[in-house]
Amino acid sequence: MGLKGSLKSLAEGITPKAIAKLTAEFPGNVTTKNNVVKTVNLRIDLHKHMTQPDWTTAKVQANTQATDQGVKEFIKKGNKGSHSGTHKTIIEIPFNRRNFDENNFKSTIEQAYKACNADDDNGEESSKGKKDKK
Repeated sequence: MGLKGSLKSLAEGITPKAIAKLTAEFPGNVTTKNNVVKTVNLRIDLHKHMTQPDWTTAKVQANTQATDQGVKEFIKKGNKGSHSGTHKTIIEIPFNRRNFDENNFKSTIEQAYKACNADDDNGEESSKGKKDKK
């Protein structure tokens, strides 16, 4: 399937039930919601905007238990620092909970693979590229 296919699958998981979760108000002192939308390979976590209460940032992240080779390679690219191999963020999407644009949100997720490919073009080699050089 590859990263592109996994992103498309995640976007297809944006159902009316998922939209209700994405746009729901954060209760009390809660600042994050994990696994709001989830597939085997990817998930969406939400982070509350602290100064603008109607705004939220959706983080599309690779799951460590991913089965897709493209997602696994994306995770390997980020195996640096304290979060080595865990919750690698693919894209952050800020949105207004009260003015949610479903089509734009899905399209942004589906197009995120282009940003990942641009990273490679700018010098961040994929793990496959590194293996080929050995």
